[in-house]
Amino acid sequence: MVSRALKEYLQIDLLQVHLVSAIRTQGRFGKGQGQEYTEAYVLEYWRPGFEKWLRWKSIQGKEILPGNINTYSEVENLLHPSIFASKVRIYPYSQYDRTVCLRAEIVGCAWEALIILPGNINTYSEVENLLHPSIFASKVRIYPYSQYDRTVCLRAEIVGCAWEEGIVSYSMPKGVQRGMEIDLSDKTYDGIEENERFVNGLGQLVDGQRGKDNFRLDINGFGKGYEWVGWRNDTLYGRPVELTFEFETVRNFSAVIIHTNNMFSKDVQVFVHAKVFFSIGGRQFAAEPVQFSYMPDQVLDHARDVTIKLHHRLGRYLQLHLYFAARWMMLSEITFISGEW
Repeated sequence: MVSRALKEYLQIDLLQVHLVSAIRTQGRFGKGQGQEYTEAYVLEYWRPGFEKWLRWKSIQGKEILPGNINTYSEVENLLHPSIFASKVRIYPYSQYDRTVCLRAEIVGCAWEALIILPGNINTYSEVENLLHPSIFASKVRIYPYSQYDRTVCLRAEIVGCAWEEGIVSYSMPKGVQRGMEIDLSDKTYDGIEENERFVNGLGQLVDGQRGKDNFRLDINGFGKGYEWVGWRNDTLYGRPVELTFEFETVRNFSAVIIHTNNMFSKDVQVFVHAKVFFSIGGRQFAAEPVQFSYMPDQVLDHARDVTIKLHHRLGRYLQLHLYFAARWMMLSEITFISGEW
C-alpha cells in the first residue's frame, strides 16, 4: 500500500556508476486482468562517496514524476538534469492509499566519461566545442573515442585565458530553493557536499558571469535564477553566510568585490555587515578581521558590486562572514584584487 508517505520503494542496483538519463515505467497488465499501476513516483539515487541517498529534482525544483494512467502503456520520463548513480530507488506516490504494481527500465550508459564530445569528420576541417559550463584547470586530458578499433591523429587547441586570481577552491553553505521554480544552489560546483556545505570545488561564484537585477528571469535558458546562489536566513539558524577561499600561494589582498542582489521588494538585500578573516595555514584564522558595514538601500533595487578594501592583508586562506539584512541574500560573483606575496 502506497501513499504520500513515500515508505515503499523499488531499488535497482546498477553495480557501477552510470549516467541515468530517463526512467520508463509500466503497470501490471496480467493478460488484461491487472488493475494496478503507479500514477506518480519520486526518484532517489546513490553512488560511492555519498553519505545518504539524494532526492532527484528537475531544473524547476519539482520532485514528483508523472507515472502511468493504465496497466499496459509505457511512460518515459527524461531526467533534466541527468544523474550519476550506482543505485536508484523509485518511490511510488499517490494522493490516496492504494496498491500499485511497477515495472521499470533505467535508461542510460556506464559512466566511462562525463560526456562524449563530437570530433572531426575529415582530416582538414576544424571542429570547435564550446564548454557550458566552462572549467578551471591547470591540466587537460583529451581521450580520443571510437566505437570501433582504429588509429587516430589529433591536433588540439585549448581556448581560454590565464586565471590570475589563484583560487584553488571555495567552500560555502549549500544554496537553497526559493519556491518551486528557482533553484539557488551553485549548479556548476565541482566539489563535494558535506553536512550541507559544498567543499573543495569551484563554481558559479568565480565563473565571471554576473547575475541580472531580476533573479526571477530565465536569461540564458538555463532556468530562473541560474546566475544566483542564495540563502534564506532561517536555514542558517541566525548565523552569517560563511565562505572560505583557498589560494595557490600566500597573497597580498587589496580588496574583494562581491556582486550581490538587492531586489528588496522580494525580500532580498545586500548583506548588512561583513567580516573578512585571513590565515596562512588554513587552521587558525587571525583574531582581528577586516570589518565592513553596508547601509541598506531600499530605493534602488538593481544588483551591484560591493567592494571591501582589505588593506594589504596577507593570507593563503580567506574567510568571509556575510550577515543578513533581509530574509534572503543572493550572490553571483566574488572577485579578489590581490597579488602574490
